[in-house]
Amino acid sequence: EVDELTLKNTQKRLRIKGQEKDQIIQYNQQILDLQLKQQETADRELLTTLQKEKDRELRLIDVARNQQLEILQEREKDQAIYTLRAAEIESQSAQARLAVVKQFSTTLVEADFSNNQTRLLAIEENANEILSADENFLKQREKLNKQFAKTTADIERQYNIKNWEQSRQDELAILQKQHEEI
Repeated sequence: EVDELTLKNTQKRLRIKGQEKDQIIQYNQQILDLQLKQQETADRELLTTLQKEKDRELRLIDVARNQQLEILQEREKDQAIYTLRAAEIESQSAQARLAVVKQFSTTLVEADFSNNQTRLLAIEENANEILSADENFLKQREKLNKQFAKTTADIERQYNIKNWEQSRQDELAILQKQHEEI
């Protein structure tokens, strides 16, 4: 009977010890879950802080662009030149925005994120923003180039100004015509 009771007691203790192991594993899992949540929260806070700084820089660029356009509007009376300079300001602004977005990409790569997935998602989102900013910059640059060509042509026509190559071609045409007449 004593052996039987000892056996039952040992089995009971083993079951309790097994339960202790399960509880320890469960507590460790809960601790890991809490640590992961804290890391995710810290990553989100870091990302939010970085994004706020990027957004602040982009707002500063917009404010500077708007101020430049207002000053230009007050000072420039010639509509053609105003349009050209406004396109130049827009192009410079787009270029500055692109630089800020690209710098943000570098910052994301260098930032100390605990979860690499958070970093990768942020980089992917920023890559899309870079493409959009790059496209906007190219459109603004193309608009500036077209406006510059149009304004130059208008001024040449208005003041009968020709560039050196056009003048040389006109003179050659006159000389060739005189040569043919001889």
